[in-house]
Amino acid sequence: MQGLGVALLSPVLFGDLCARGELLAPFVAVVQGPESYWLLAPAEGSPSHFERWLATQLAAAAPPPGASKTIV
Repeated sequence: MQGLGVALLSPVLFGDLCARGELLAPFVAVVQGPESYWLLAPAEGSPSHFERWLATQLAAAAPPPGASKTIV
């Protein structure tokens, strides 16, 4: 997917890709937004593969209690 697009996302979701050099941030500045995410999904049934993956990624990136939430 090299060179194919732009996304405006939290660094929590892609910081490891930048660290490995697989993704480049075009700007140095990181804009702080609301400290929440919303995922709308049907209440019935099992969570989708995407929902399970996203929950795993966010749990792994969560700062320890009392730590700064700013990710650079």
